[in-house]
Amino acid sequence: LESDNLVEYAKIKMKQKNLDLIIGNYPSAMGSDLTSGILIDKNENIEEFKSITKEELSDIIIQKVLSLLK
Repeated sequence: LESDNLVEYAKIKMKQKNLDLIIGNYPSAMGSDLTSGILIDKNENIEEFKSITKEELSDIIIQKVLSLLK
């Protein structure tokens, strides 16, 4: 798991895989009902989320994908 430099690691992975969006979660999210991390889009806009439910994160991801499709 890459917890140090999460933003840089996510940007590198995003470019390597030619993604439009990537989510970087901190290891504390594993096995937990809450998650914290970052969301980066293809324009390198970074949104940080802290201690939200995975359901809330799924809503954020859906809204972000819809905005990218416009």
